[in-house]
Amino acid sequence: MIDRFAKANMSIEPSKCQMLKKEAKVLGHIVGNGEIKPDPTKIEAMRDYPAPTNAKKVKQFLGLTGYYRRFIKGYATIARPLQKLLRKTEKFVWGEEQEKAFKDLVHRLCDYPVLKTPDFSKPFILTTDASDYAIGAILGQGEVGKDHACAYAITLSEKR
Repeated sequence: MIDRFAKANMSIEPSKCQMLKKEAKVLGHIVGNGEIKPDPTKIEAMRDYPAPTNAKKVKQFLGLTGYYRRFIKGYATIARPLQKLLRKTEKFVWGEEQEKAFKDLVHRLCDYPVLKTPDFSKPFILTTDASDYAIGAILGQGEVGKDHACAYAITLSEKR
């Protein structure tokens, strides 16, 4: 890898390098031992995160949780009541639906979700689902029913 950096005229800061480690912190994630998980120090900050009181704070919260959306099955569906508050046509009203979505996202992140790194020599299992307002998928590996998630994906459909 060092050769690749040199060929690309890129330098390496020795104080920031970690060699021969089983796990490493990379962009807010812990990577190693066949797993990818959110950095616990980043997730702990979520535990006491205050409920947003205006659209700007909702946007900040969704930005923070959205960074880890790949770890949360059904993220877009869960976050939908909060995203509605960002519409210019919507008046900001924090109700039970928004409170439930907020607490659910915090809980799911603080539950320390883990994804397995894919083994490209083994078959994948793709599970999909759709509703009137979202389309989702899980990419997994292992025995059907005992498979583990490698990635989650979800998007809101046009009908919102």
